[in-house]
Amino acid sequence: MKVNFKQPFKNYDGTNIKETFEVVEKQNVDGEIKDVVVQKERDKLISSMVSSILFIGKDCTNAEDKMKAFDLSQRIYKATSKIEISTEEASFIKKHASEAMIAGAYAQVVNLLENNTKEE
Repeated sequence: MKVNFKQPFKNYDGTNIKETFEVVEKQNVDGEIKDVVVQKERDKLISSMVSSILFIGKDCTNAEDKMKAFDLSQRIYKATSKIEISTEEASFIKKHASEAMIAGAYAQVVNLLENNTKEE
């Protein structure tokens, strides 16, 4: 199945969940160009949270699962569009996401995976 994890998480009201991040920008401060830390916002993506959970591999109990989790985390994080995953990998993602995510986030991951299964 092909899945695009680069989807924003939605809040309970359907709006995109945002995350704050910092960047360093050159700005004119009192006539002098200086590096200034600026806070910005972007959508919180399913890909970043799922890949982070897999990278940590908290519930991986053997070397094979740890390698599977790492490989999946990298594929999901680096992808710019849909990636091919097996039904076994989808189940693996659901298992690890269920332990680490709140209900609303977990449901969105499951819906993303299951909707892609139905499309095949």
